Amino acid sequence: MELPVLVTLPSGALVQRLGPEGFVGRGVKGPIPLESVETERGARRILFVVENAKRVPEAARKIEAAVIREIVSKADAEDVFGLLTARGPRKEIRFGESRESLQAAANEIEAGMKGKNQEDAVLDSVYEGAGWFQPGRAGDAIFVLTMGIEKNNQVSFDKVRDRLTGAGIRVFGFQLGMLISGYIYGGVGMGPGGQLIPTANISANRENFFALSMDTGGFASLENAEGDPQKRYRLTDERLRVVQYMAAQEYKAAVEYYRVRVQNPPKEMVLDLAEAIRKQIPQAMVIYPKTALACSPYSNSPKH
Repeated sequence: MELPVLVTLPSGALVQRLGPEGFVGRGVKGPIPLESVETERGARRILFVVENAKRVPEAARKIEAAVIREIVSKADAEDVFGLLTARGPRKEIRFGESRESLQAAANEIEAGMKGKNQEDAVLDSVYEGAGWFQPGRAGDAIFVLTMGIEKNNQVSFDKVRDRLTGAGIRVFGFQLGMLISGYIYGGVGMGPGGQLIPTANISANRENFFALSMDTGGFASLENAEGDPQKRYRLTDERLRVVQYMAAQEYKAAVEYYRVRVQNPPKEMVLDLAEAIRKQIPQAMVIYPKTALACSPYSNSPKH
């Protein structure tokens, strides 16, 4: 089985040039030997899925456009891009179309696209876009720019995740709205003396954009362009530079990653840095598609 692996720091910087001695596999019964560790780098296919609904504020639209421009400007000549909108007026740019068409689409998104809104939610568009990567190639990636995953999608979260991991497609991007960690729902309970009293419970929100990106072996950034009741959001030049930096780091992660091969890993396997490396960079995060351990989509992924 082959896994795409990233090692990132809290700043978003990537830890590169690690060799086979830099990683260890662990299971319930002890160490798990790794067959090989190689660096994978090559031309990529990247699809932007961009939410352009009416709920997207002006600052968020500017960020969406800036991320597209930043990645396209940093891209290798061999990279190919596509674009698909969600929620708002439909716009699609297929792989192989000119980069000028992407720049024009970024301008439209920033200005606010005109036209009839579509019903497809962000997850629906991600699911549709995953079908564009046929046949699959190593390093295929979807960059999602969204206010956040809603609950009114037609395709379930699990179905989208399974299609992505099954095809070896990693998800990156930005959430531009508030992160909802859970939902409060009301009910009734039995109080002292037997009387009914109202109750409130919290249901954890496990079907969020960050879970989707991590489950597929990618990562995402949060830039809450909605602001909050205590502080209004302002897209300053400094904030824009931070966004552009993170966009560039995510692009680098799409282009280059570690290809770790392990034979018949157990589902509970944990991949981590070797002890000597972990001591040097204790805050580093090892990212790989853990849900893929239940199957083996990457074992047949094409290689460069």
